[in-house]
Amino acid sequence: MKQKGDSIKIVICAAGTGGHIYPAIAVADKIKETNIASSVIFFASSRSSDREIFADGRYRVFEISSADLRSLFH
Repeated sequence: MKQKGDSIKIVICAAGTGGHIYPAIAVADKIKETNIASSVIFFASSRSSDREIFADGRYRVFEISSADLRSLFH
């Protein structure tokens, strides 16, 4: 059980579409609301759509290179 002063950090990976990112942000918002984590950070793609979704600056976001899996098989 979390004790006062404990530092819990959560990492969430979500990218590609709002259908993946917005639910992940909702989970992060709930985590922060309940104070079960001292920080929440995201890993997302470097696509412009991902950048736009996270542009409000509510969360720290690290961009990672990614590719559509279909491109690996063509």
